[in-house]
Amino acid sequence: MKNKYSAEQHDKNHEEDRSGKTAWRCEKCGQIHYSDEPPDECPYCLFPFAAFKQVGSEE
Repeated sequence: MKNKYSAEQHDKNHEEDRSGKTAWRCEKCGQIHYSDEPPDECPYCLFPFAAFKQVGSEE
């Protein structure tokens, strides 16, 4: 069975989530999270928020 949820639709839906938000990357698994603050833990690898670094920051 083929998934009807296309890559274009996925990108369109997530583009709305990203607008005006800061990008945070989990240093453990690489997951990108878009919000004003990093999450309490990574929803994929469950590492604590300390694993998140702001994308584009030089720290």
